[in-house]
Amino acid sequence: MKTGNHADIVQDRNSISPSITSQPANSPLVLADAAAQAGDIQRALTILKAAAATDAITNARGVCLMRQGRFDAALNLYRSLVVNQGCTWMREETPVIYRTNYCTALLLAGHPDGCVELLDSISAQTHPSVVRLRHSLNAWRSGLSLWQRLQWKLGLLPAVPVHLGFPPGDMLDPISAPRTDNQITPAVPPKQAV
Repeated sequence: MKTGNHADIVQDRNSISPSITSQPANSPLVLADAAAQAGDIQRALTILKAAAATDAITNARGVCLMRQGRFDAALNLYRSLVVNQGCTWMREETPVIYRTNYCTALLLAGHPDGCVELLDSISAQTHPSVVRLRHSLNAWRSGLSLWQRLQWKLGLLPAVPVHLGFPPGDMLDPISAPRTDNQITPAVPPKQAV
């Protein structure tokens, strides 16, 4: 795993959208994040529903969808948020957490290859959200048997649950608003490839 130096961290800080860094304590994003961290996803969604529609609010709704286990709905939401219509790559100008949330939705919706490919394309590889997701993905891959790895290489998704080790998604950027959650999410089985 690549470790970051000061220049990498400064670059990562510069890639954060102002709309997700300077949030007052009573902003809808901060309130929704607190509710989601407390496990009250319905309250988080209610807060977000009352907020003005912005990319940051859309991102937060996607986090709620993932935490409800609605991975396909989150994937569709993130696709429209971070990918230009008719393209398959992520827009570089979108905040890192939107792109890692999209990668997380891909992984949990049963598309680990897409997750790996797009995670590798993020230039801010030392960003905490990238590092955390890569660590979970590598742990999942290392837990596969030789047969399961071969299946994956052949395009068949092994029936092995993904243990993220953290609640899926980020509403607030961890560089500007460090996470305080100590909870570990249970294993989430990826959807089976059809």
